[in-house]
Amino acid sequence: MRTFTFGILAALAVLLCSCSRPEGAASPAVVVDLDAVARAMGRDRLIDRRVEQATQALNAKLLEAAASMEKELKKQQADIGTAATDEQRAKLKQTAQKIQENIQNNREVAAQARQRFRLEEIQRFRNEIKAVAAPIAEKHRASMVVVASQDILWFKPSADITATVIAEIRSQAGAAPSAEAEKARTGETNSPDVSSPDKETAQPANTNR
Repeated sequence: MRTFTFGILAALAVLLCSCSRPEGAASPAVVVDLDAVARAMGRDRLIDRRVEQATQALNAKLLEAAASMEKELKKQQADIGTAATDEQRAKLKQTAQKIQENIQNNREVAAQARQRFRLEEIQRFRNEIKAVAAPIAEKHRASMVVVASQDILWFKPSADITATVIAEIRSQAGAAPSAEAEKARTGETNSPDVSSPDKETAQPANTNR
């Protein structure tokens, strides 16, 4: 099972904001734990749910394409009948090989599309947090916001603005989580399972590895 997490981007320690400070002045950083923010707002499961829905839709198309190719192969076999020449049998074998190659290529495309969609969802979430974290960082007279990850060996607890970011997001949302976020937080979903060997089970995102 392949797991894609916020940590893929967090490892890059992307700067979320930059504040103007007098030349020669100290430039402290503040820290945001994206894992904690995502869990508090139900965004980890919401992202997983959206990724799973996109994967199911793509899998359905791939299964339909595979069934269509198999149907065409059987038609060709029926047209040739039992008295097939060596040349016809060779052609059928080539067609069957091409079908298997196409199916394998489609599986790889589906896996890449799933990863790309997850990264897009994560980046969208990061951008939302950036808009909230930047003004908070300015109040702390910080020059940057860094994402909590294993790359950070140590920082003062006072540098952690995660709780403030969560409180501000809730304040902007009217202090109550949306119905969509609440369903995601509790794991509720109406998305049906897709029987496919390439289907990956959604897991809560782990952003600080």
